[in-house]
Amino acid sequence: MKDLAVLKSERIAKEFLQKRVKNCYQINGKGTVNQVCVAETDNNKVVIRMNDLGAYLSFIKEKWCIEQARVIGIVLKCYL
Repeated sequence: MKDLAVLKSERIAKEFLQKRVKNCYQINGKGTVNQVCVAETDNNKVVIRMNDLGAYLSFIKEKWCIEQARVIGIVLKCYL
C-alpha cells in the first residue's frame, strides 16, 4: 500500500503537469522539514516537497533563499 505522502504527490503532479503519473516514490532522509517525493510522467520528473500548515514560515524562508540564489545567477527549477 502506498504512503499518504506518495498518494498526495501523485495527485499534485497529475494536476500540475496535466499528465498521467507513471511512477511516484518518497525520498527518505533528504528533508528535515518536508516530506520529499519524486513523481515521473513520460516526459517529466518533478520533486514535490510537502508539509503541514505549521511549517509555513519555514517554507517562506526557503522560498526567499531560492529567490536570492536566482538573483546571483544560480538556475533553479520552478516550485509551487
